[in-house]
Amino acid sequence: MCLVDLDELKRINDRFGHPVGDLVLGQVASRLRQGGEAFRLGGDEFAVLLPRQDERQATGVARSIVERVASLQIDGVDSVTVSAGVATYPTHGSGRDELIRCADSALYWAKKDGKNRVRAYAVESALRANVEQVGEHPDRAARYRAAESMAKAVDARDGYAGSHSQRVGDYSARIARRLGADEPAVELTRLAGTLHDLGKLAIPEELLRKPSTLSDAERIVAERHSRIGSEMLESLGIEPVAEWVLHHHERWDGTGYPQRLAGDQIPLGARILFVADAYDAMTSERAYRERLTQGEALAELERCAGTQFDPVVVNALAQELLPAPDEAVAV
Repeated sequence: MCLVDLDELKRINDRFGHPVGDLVLGQVASRLRQGGEAFRLGGDEFAVLLPRQDERQATGVARSIVERVASLQIDGVDSVTVSAGVATYPTHGSGRDELIRCADSALYWAKKDGKNRVRAYAVESALRANVEQVGEHPDRAARYRAAESMAKAVDARDGYAGSHSQRVGDYSARIARRLGADEPAVELTRLAGTLHDLGKLAIPEELLRKPSTLSDAERIVAERHSRIGSEMLESLGIEPVAEWVLHHHERWDGTGYPQRLAGDQIPLGARILFVADAYDAMTSERAYRERLTQGEALAELERCAGTQFDPVVVNALAQELLPAPDEAVAV
């Protein structure tokens, strides 16, 4: 599947009028009919179905679409360009909805990378494209060490048993690697997992260790930890991790916090942290309940996939923790 989006249609409509914008849409549509079935999804977005083509072939078709549109000459309009995102089944996801989501994510990266280009879905791009990489600061390692020391202080105050922050970092890295991220992206995700609860240093300890359900007022205070942690990390100059920490309690269905983002609006790094955090919480001893087994925790994540959690991230953790039948060793 290739999703194609007309770049800056609003600018064209505002500058030249909606009749010209409609003309541009028609001209773009005429350039999509080669190589597959094309459909208008609404507004300025189109979908092109490319059956029996692999990622390389589909990306080639998408590039030809981008080039054909860029060569358009419409009287009075200076330039017309489109961006395109490509995803393939079954490589990306396990069904129609997931294929659409991955193609839409790839289209988002194409837009963010400067428009007038094609991007195929890749986890590494999803991990990096919505935030800038950490710069090569001479004191970067010292900043990381300072942040990790604070994470250990969080574990000492929180109600989890053992090194929760380190475990979340390890699970996060394993998920990222399972999804295909390269080692720099994996280690960036590990760091984010280690630092995800940094903001709890500013939360009263009695709330962190309270054995019963929090009141509404207490919950509001506790939920501030993601924003506080993000601000602390920004002050240390660790901006990519800061954004993932800010959003690591956003839910897939848009009912999370702090900004009620939904689906692919949530940075992929944050979605990974959310699943890793939830899994470790369920498999750790808590003051108000006993720990779940691995199978019970994975079953609960699966039950909440598509509402609370990103289904692809949940599936990646399950694949990482449960070996495939051909990987099992008889004893």
